[in-house]
Amino acid sequence: MTTTKKRIFIVDDHPMIREGTAKVINQESDLVLCGAVGTAAEAMAGIPKAKPDVVVVDLSLGGRSGLELVKFLREHFPKLPVVVYTMHEEALYAQRALTNGACGYVTKLQPTAQLLAALRQAASGVKLEQKLTARHGAKALPVDKLSDRELEVFELRGQGLTGDHIAARLHLSRKTVDTHLEHIKHKLHLADTGELLHQAVTWMQSRLS
Repeated sequence: MTTTKKRIFIVDDHPMIREGTAKVINQESDLVLCGAVGTAAEAMAGIPKAKPDVVVVDLSLGGRSGLELVKFLREHFPKLPVVVYTMHEEALYAQRALTNGACGYVTKLQPTAQLLAALRQAASGVKLEQKLTARHGAKALPVDKLSDRELEVFELRGQGLTGDHIAARLHLSRKTVDTHLEHIKHKLHLADTGELLHQAVTWMQSRLS
């Protein structure tokens, strides 16, 4: 009896990650890669043509973020399962991803078998059970007020990246990054860029403690 392979579409801006994930998927007897792109825009154009059974999305993408892509897919393809596959471990990101429409959340630090299991469950229509663990101090600031992209910029600033480096990492203009930083200052009631940097670094440290 021939079993139809489940079609998997990958959205990740790191070529090596795309290639490695694609290789893992194509080695499975019940899964097959039907597309792999690096941006949300390419995904929005390619997914209707590829007709995948499951989409794998990284959160850190240039242009539109992965969370924005998850929202788009929920709105335009409500029956299409989306599994987030990312370096972000925090419950804050996982909760946002699930709220935006993802059916599963797997970190790249977990064994590959965890991703494969998530893909199979998603393809079968099962919503993955998520065990989200909050870290003490992670919400000392009202970061829930930040948009998905603002949160990403705030985190990168907390890692010590400059505005130029953040722009390069997210494939945004420096002006756009500066606008995000201004919005962050306003929403978190921070006096200036120095206080923003201090609070961003402190917040990142609290999440790792």
